[in-house]
Amino acid sequence: MIYEYAIDPEVILKWAGNTRDYSEGIREYGLGTPRILSSFPRQKARKLRSFLLQAAPLDDQSLHSRRYVELVNALTETSVNRPVLNTGSSDWITNLLLMREAGPAFDLVITEYNERIPGALKPSGLYSNDSFWNHPKQECMERTIEDLNRVIGNFLKYSSDQVFVVDPYAWNDRSILVIQNIIEKLQHRINSQDPMTVSIFYKQKHKKDNPNSKAVLEKILRDIPNLSCSLTVCVKELDTSENLDIFHNRYLLTPLGGVILGSGVDVSEDPNHTDDAILMDKFLYARRWNQYVTDLQLVVISSKSNRDD
Repeated sequence: MIYEYAIDPEVILKWAGNTRDYSEGIREYGLGTPRILSSFPRQKARKLRSFLLQAAPLDDQSLHSRRYVELVNALTETSVNRPVLNTGSSDWITNLLLMREAGPAFDLVITEYNERIPGALKPSGLYSNDSFWNHPKQECMERTIEDLNRVIGNFLKYSSDQVFVVDPYAWNDRSILVIQNIIEKLQHRINSQDPMTVSIFYKQKHKKDNPNSKAVLEKILRDIPNLSCSLTVCVKELDTSENLDIFHNRYLLTPLGGVILGSGVDVSEDPNHTDDAILMDKFLYARRWNQYVTDLQLVVISSKSNRDD
């Protein structure tokens, strides 16, 4: 549901030159959309921002310049941190061609010079009916691991730092199979050497005993004998209390965005069973990220990590 974009700086500069393209650039790219800018030709978003700002119009008080800075800030607020090559070239197209030969391809490249890059789109071709640019924000998927991977695969491939699985029933056997699959996918992310924490939040059941976090963690790790040293797996058993929001809905949350999963990570492996996956918009994502990450107020009944002594 998200895709890594490499956008020629010349295109961004042109977009800032008129109201429609500037507004669409702000609205259609970044957190809460399917289109996440690659940090290429830098490794981090903050360095990409500095790189792009070097191309700002000389008159920094002009409307064009102000729009360009705002557009760059919006595009680089969230980005895929991509390992890059030190090519010695300052030409964006040359560097991109070398990157395509050396590592995973970008999902989409936008440039006026598309004849040099197979599969790239010109800005004028973005809105054609058959354009790959038209990514769905909602999916009806089969309740199978394979189809779940299709929907959330890029969140895992491009994630760095943290991934959160929020599902009241993440402790059950079918959910654990999916969580093991998620961990396996994370071991092959493009920044697989960087530290990563995957956290699983599930809900305490009051009418029926369910395993504590230590038991759930043990079941998860039992079939992952070669867990990467860069990965930390943390399981938290949570409960609600008075004056707090309920713990009911199911989410996958990452720094690149979030997905609402109707049935959570409990899959049936029956292709006749379907589920709904919805990409969170920026404001809903911010609210749920605050609820479960920044300011977790749910009661922690038990917590266990593979890093605990």
